[in-house]
Amino acid sequence: MFVRNVMSRKVTIMNPDVTIKEAAKLMSEKRIGSIIILKKGGIAGIVTERDIIKKVVSRGLNPEKIRIQDIMTKDVITIGSRERIDQACKIMDKYHIKKLPVVDNGELVGIITTTDIVQYEPKLAGYIFRLITKKENERMEKDIRTILSANIFLAWLSIIYAIIFTVFLRPALSPSTTPKGLITTLYLFIGLSTLVSATIGIICYRALKKRF
Repeated sequence: MFVRNVMSRKVTIMNPDVTIKEAAKLMSEKRIGSIIILKKGGIAGIVTERDIIKKVVSRGLNPEKIRIQDIMTKDVITIGSRERIDQACKIMDKYHIKKLPVVDNGELVGIITTTDIVQYEPKLAGYIFRLITKKENERMEKDIRTILSANIFLAWLSIIYAIIFTVFLRPALSPSTTPKGLITTLYLFIGLSTLVSATIGIICYRALKKRF
């Protein structure tokens, strides 16, 4: 089976200067997960629900002021309508994407998604599931690595604080002239920083062990 037999020919398109609010409203009305951005007759980019959530909503930005062109993926991977379905699967697997605009002779003629493929080729459902699972695993692994990096930084920061306090500050603090509350506060700060660091490390370790 070929891409042209499976693809959707009704592609929702927008101009790059449209606001995120307008794009999100259109996605909601048409119940779609992506919009193709056209400029001068060619594909300028693609915007998905995840792009809006990750690049606008999660950062607390104003969707009425942000334009589609500010968050769209510009290097859009495409496929021809005469290609086979298994080729589309390979491209999706290689680039970790779930939507492929279909282009013939430089003209946008449709779009094919993982949902389309599973609907028309049930035997490829397992392949698509592995593709999605692989993408989610890689995304989670990246997030956990970020958390671990922050945890390592916090641990080293705690150690540096402890060394500075023990070697330089503690000898200079005279019990007779230094309020006991200040010394206690410094000890508590170092202790809590170490505890938080250790806790984050344990959580990340368990998440990694459970997931992978």
